[in-house]
Amino acid sequence: MVKVFDFIEKVRRQFSNTRQVYSFSFALCVGTIGYALLLQYAISVICGLLFGKGLTDLGGYPIGHDFLAFWTATKLAVTGDPTSIYSLETLSAAEYAVSGTDSAYFAWNYPPTFLLFLLPLSALPYLAAFVAWILSTVCGYVTIVYRIFPRPFTPWLFLALPNAIWNLIAGQNGFLSAMILGGGLIILDRRPFAGGFVLGLLSYKPHLTTMIPLALIAGRYWRALCGFAIGGAVLILASIAVFGSSVWVAFIQNIPFAVTHWQSAYFWPKMPSLFALSRFSGAHVWVAAIVQISVTIVVALLVYRVWCNKERMYVKGSVLVICTLLASPYLFHGDMVIIGLAFAWLGKAEYEKAEGNGLPMLMIFWIGLFFTTESLIVQNFNFSPVICILMLGFAVSRCENRYSFMRFVGKGTFS
Repeated sequence: MVKVFDFIEKVRRQFSNTRQVYSFSFALCVGTIGYALLLQYAISVICGLLFGKGLTDLGGYPIGHDFLAFWTATKLAVTGDPTSIYSLETLSAAEYAVSGTDSAYFAWNYPPTFLLFLLPLSALPYLAAFVAWILSTVCGYVTIVYRIFPRPFTPWLFLALPNAIWNLIAGQNGFLSAMILGGGLIILDRRPFAGGFVLGLLSYKPHLTTMIPLALIAGRYWRALCGFAIGGAVLILASIAVFGSSVWVAFIQNIPFAVTHWQSAYFWPKMPSLFALSRFSGAHVWVAAIVQISVTIVVALLVYRVWCNKERMYVKGSVLVICTLLASPYLFHGDMVIIGLAFAWLGKAEYEKAEGNGLPMLMIFWIGLFFTTESLIVQNFNFSPVICILMLGFAVSRCENRYSFMRFVGKGTFS
């Protein structure tokens, strides 16, 4: 009985103020909603396996549909001609052979370097590989966000991030991206070269690396910049050693198809970028391109100035993550998982403040993501970029050197 009272007293001390109570309540509520959606899909998968045709859910959609392309492409690269993974006809036929359904096809538009991350999984059967992929990347993602924001509710909450739920359903690589980006930034100040090397591994998704060299140059992380270049080069050389140079020729030849493929109106609601939002709103492609380029220039200047100012990592990391998302015209729901890093950094800073005034605003941003992620809650268009812009303003407002920053914005000078 004494132990029970001791436990109750310990819990009471953990939640002795209002901030801790509503933080825990928020984690409990949104986590319950997220896992309810995940449970719904799990039931659909089980019913599909029992009563459906092939490896599909109840709606006839392939289980882990994005991972299906990953695993199939890697299998083709290992057992056949690696260049065939960029042939949509060959890849879709192989996907059909695995899933037993032609309800959807999934192209492979990644650089050959991504194959290296998937190589060990090609030796496993599809379902076993899918489970191993999810478990390994989820563990890495949870470890990173827990290192940033070490609280008991962190794993429960951050796995219920709307984009993380979609990532679990689709088998996308957002957890891997978050693990690499967050891991590199966490160790950047203590081990610059190693941090840069880890960040270089993110080059398997080149559109997520555009702001990293700029940030490292602005912060004068010269050893990290060398590590970043070497990390990317090691991946490229390793992919050539394993799959040959011809696969890189095929990748380069596939770029025009990939660009036109993702410009299809079918993908606009699925793409959380300003370019896609502009196109979905009816803007001409050139107008959408001008909007995207203009915003990219602005966020690049913000990254440069924030990293020049020697801000604390919770500000620098958050700004870098959010600006990376805003700078890219081609994003998908899986890429948005990295915004969990910004939530972790900013949430930790607000949670540890005496007043914690920013926590309600972060909670609003979080809930808004439920209305922007396909297959979770129906939406008319993807306004994730709007949430990113609001979060960017929130992160910039936390700069310690705000006077210097505002002088830069007002005068347009780097002095």
